[in-house]
Amino acid sequence: MSKEKLDSNLGCMYTVIGTLLIPVAMMTNGLALMWAWNWLAVPTFDMPALTYLQAVIINFLLLFVRKGTQSNNKMETDDDLMRSFKQILAKVFLAPIVNIVIALVLKLFI
Repeated sequence: MSKEKLDSNLGCMYTVIGTLLIPVAMMTNGLALMWAWNWLAVPTFDMPALTYLQAVIINFLLLFVRKGTQSNNKMETDDDLMRSFKQILAKVFLAPIVNIVIALVLKLFI
């Protein structure tokens, strides 16, 4: 198999996996938002609890507000594609974990 064909197949694989991970990212970030809200806002400010569906919808709406979600750049090299794939993985797994850890630390001091 030629190098161009292999690179094309690898790019397609990254695109499919990245596309499939977007709903997973929405769900994990929604779960982290729900936990953080229910740990901090409910007991501290006597706010109503946030359900999982509400948290996912808020997270979906925040996608349109955040500036970093727009990706208009073209992938010209394999390094650009790999960097983009790593960013998607970080948004799926690392961002919710960091958010939960920050909420736990804040809960300890409130």
